Amino acid sequence: MADHLILEMLVIAAASFVAVAALVRLSFSPIIGYLAAGLLVGPHGFNLLGATEGIRFLGELGVALLMFIVGLEFSLPRMIAARSVVFGLGGLQVVATTALAATVAWLAGAGWVAALVLGAAAAMSSTAIAAKQLSDQGELNSRHGRIALGILLFQDLATLPVLVVVDALQGRPGPTRAHSAMSRRVRPRSRT
Repeated sequence: MADHLILEMLVIAAASFVAVAALVRLSFSPIIGYLAAGLLVGPHGFNLLGATEGIRFLGELGVALLMFIVGLEFSLPRMIAARSVVFGLGGLQVVATTALAATVAWLAGAGWVAALVLGAAAAMSSTAIAAKQLSDQGELNSRHGRIALGILLFQDLATLPVLVVVDALQGRPGPTRAHSAMSRRVRPRSRT
């Protein structure tokens, strides 16, 4: 298992190095290179790396490290100072985008749970990509940069509750009609 995980890490690192080097040379963001590398070596690309537990672990580790890095960028006093942007505009953006995208998905034929998940996914964006882009353009401390970061911060705060709700909805199917009918007919025997 450990040898296979090391091999998977080496494939990811090599693909990332090549993709980032090529795309930076073409004046693209390194983040595009990382995304391209993942798409190329993953199960929907050349399938060099399948959807294994090791890849899942690396993905979860990457998300945890990303959230840690994002957490280092924001301080509680800074968030409190920008609370109207974070909770006002950020909350409005997440709720409105989730509702709009969920409605479109539901009208397209998705079930309500799938529509809600798709809506929530559409409402989220990558703080790392947006913050890096704003930083590269020197707009991180501009008015629109601060507003964008406030909205991104709310999205980051909303991620955990969304994941908990999705997990709860996914793992708890309701009883079927047959199950409900059987539970009404079958009575436990009493011991007398």
